[in-house]
Amino acid sequence: ATRYVQPGSIVDREAMRRGTSVFLPTATYPMFPENLAMGAMSLRQGELCNAVTVSVVLHDDGR
Repeated sequence: ATRYVQPGSIVDREAMRRGTSVFLPTATYPMFPENLAMGAMSLRQGELCNAVTVSVVLHDDGR
């Protein structure tokens, strides 16, 4: 997201506070401003988009 949101910026801090986007049947509450969440940062079918994949392995002991 650093292409669109600078670390430590107001938008970054608000996104960290929100933690996630919420999608309900009657409304959407995006983590980022709507113009970014539904525009530049949105994955759109049939279009090349920047994306990040994160994989985490958690062991029983918490490592």
